[in-house]
Amino acid sequence: MQASFSKGELSPLLHARVDLAAYSTGLAELKNMIVLPQGGITRRAGFVKVRYPGGDICRVIPFVFNETDTALINFKDSGIAIYGNISGEFTQLASLTSPYNGDDVQDLNYVQSGNVIFLAHRKYPPKMLVRNSLYSWTLKDIEFRGGPFIDSAEWGATKPLTIERGVSMEAEDPFYVLNSSENIFKSTLVGTLVKLEYPMPAVNESLESYGSTTLSRFSKKYEVKGTLNVVTTGENWKGRITIQRSSDDGETWITVRQYIRTDPQTQGQWDFTISESDDNIVYRVGAAHEPDNPKVTVNITVSGFLKNDIFKIIDYQSAKKVYIRLQNSTGFTLPENLSATTKVTLWSMGAWGKYQGYPGAIAMYQDRLVFASSKLQPQTIWLSRTGDYSDFSISSTLKDDDAVTITLAGSSADGIHSLVTTTDLLAFTISGEWKIRGAGDNGAITPSAFTAHQQTNIGTKNIRPIVADGRIIIVQAQGEKVFSLGYDLNSDGYTGSELTILSSHIFEGKQIISIAYQRTPDSLIWVLFDDGTFASCTFNPEHEVIGWARHETGISGLQEFLSVPGARQTELFLISGIKIYRAEARLNTAYTDDGVSFESIIRTLRININAEDGNLLTNKKLISRIVVSTLKSESAWAAPGGLNDANNWERRRKINFDNTGYLTDSEIQLDNGFDEYACVQIRSIDNQPLTVAAITPVVTIGSR
Repeated sequence: MQASFSKGELSPLLHARVDLAAYSTGLAELKNMIVLPQGGITRRAGFVKVRYPGGDICRVIPFVFNETDTALINFKDSGIAIYGNISGEFTQLASLTSPYNGDDVQDLNYVQSGNVIFLAHRKYPPKMLVRNSLYSWTLKDIEFRGGPFIDSAEWGATKPLTIERGVSMEAEDPFYVLNSSENIFKSTLVGTLVKLEYPMPAVNESLESYGSTTLSRFSKKYEVKGTLNVVTTGENWKGRITIQRSSDDGETWITVRQYIRTDPQTQGQWDFTISESDDNIVYRVGAAHEPDNPKVTVNITVSGFLKNDIFKIIDYQSAKKVYIRLQNSTGFTLPENLSATTKVTLWSMGAWGKYQGYPGAIAMYQDRLVFASSKLQPQTIWLSRTGDYSDFSISSTLKDDDAVTITLAGSSADGIHSLVTTTDLLAFTISGEWKIRGAGDNGAITPSAFTAHQQTNIGTKNIRPIVADGRIIIVQAQGEKVFSLGYDLNSDGYTGSELTILSSHIFEGKQIISIAYQRTPDSLIWVLFDDGTFASCTFNPEHEVIGWARHETGISGLQEFLSVPGARQTELFLISGIKIYRAEARLNTAYTDDGVSFESIIRTLRININAEDGNLLTNKKLISRIVVSTLKSESAWAAPGGLNDANNWERRRKINFDNTGYLTDSEIQLDNGFDEYACVQIRSIDNQPLTVAAITPVVTIGSR
């Protein structure tokens, strides 16, 4: 009796491995059936064409707000079509233009946060697709602030730059000239950010007071990072001196210190110093004297310091000269006396742009937006500031919520093609898999507290990994094997195990082009091959159920699998170049693909019986009859199996099951002789359900 089929279809290399436990729970053939988590097998659901407005289908991405609020987004050549009501007839919700070329959309990476899908592609600036309402969607660029940057040393520069003020009629929006003695600029850098550190000169100025009891004459605003010193001079003056501070370039002012002089005979002059360590802070000094009293002169001294500012390259002049414009959100203006002799010793170029390339992988981790792998920096990962997904800035004194840049220190630079977040951030390349983890409080990642270690060297094909039952499922770089990565407490890391090793023949000579996980009702991993066939793996490692089955269909032009949460089950879609197909509910299905019936086949391994003097695998055997235990099934055909399945199939007999909703046993006599390779084959060729819980053959043993 075979009461479990939990290992699915086994490779012919294992058809004599009676020493393996898998032999007693495996099959020689399982086609268009799936293994159930309980160990039984059932016919797979048919795929029905979904009605939708039509048009080419290039790359479909799901939008999932909740299990009842979902949509499919079709990225095609220079356009986006968004469809809703995916459980039934499709309705087009919106149509947008897009910059993505039809040949490029297959390489789009994405991550969703609420009503926003963030998009990444190595050839295009990162974008976000925003759902404003059911029928209103917007595709727009992400306006990044504060970075990220590539250090000048990595850029190949060895000498300082110089910066000077340009000649402009736009007094409110001046530009500056950035010069280099080396050929470092490219025309494709226009639009790229550049971060410069240059000297802000010391200031020493005087201010005379204004005669008023209520108003003060204020100095101009001074950016301070260091010290501000205020000293008064003058005989017998009465009045007040006010120092004010602003963190928004003077939009709002806060009084931080005030000196009021009412009795010159007892009160001396004021000499006061303020120290400032924060960036982008401005001060001003106000002075007033009482009417009909002498004026007071205020001497203001501001210490010089090195300033960091972010500019954008707005025009290319040559390999040694570009025009730049200030981009700081604070809007501070630069000193008037910037000249060609103002040296910039520390600088960095924006990490992303037409020349550098754009990040091709994307994820969310610890409330940070994560990008990875540009053309120029294929092994680098960039994390935004916490809670601000467009801000990649860092403070002069590092803070825990600052942006983070991590470069994987591997022996090869294959490039990160995918990111997956679990408790850790996992990065995938064609040569290995990496774990990035925070080393701060509660495992939080910070600029100064993180680790990045390679976990395995399996190597992952550029197919988006999936998470199934707490494990990460990846396709090996060569495209013929599937691995499961799981966390190992003993090693505090991730280890990989091959899921396809017992059924490797299903994958031989084929390339996996798509993978999806259908969580409910049966925890199924689906893989699509380049020849249009596909396979399923029932994945329930907790109960040692990992069983593969082969599937064939008459549907042509298949491109990818897609799974989307649904109200009753995980909705599974097959996407072709012009059509979308949805798998029907398993327990309420027509066993047809797009109206065409498919055949389901079960073939057992050779019957083996253990005896005192060894097993009887190679003995000839006669299977005179079988008992098939089924549930909610109507009929099927049974025949003996062996070396000549075609001739054996000619002796098939129909089994009619008692479809009462209970597990029932149905017996059928077989027309068969003694055979060394004796086994049983059961097929369903009609549009009827078939669920098998056990197969019990009645066997007579012959000689070897």
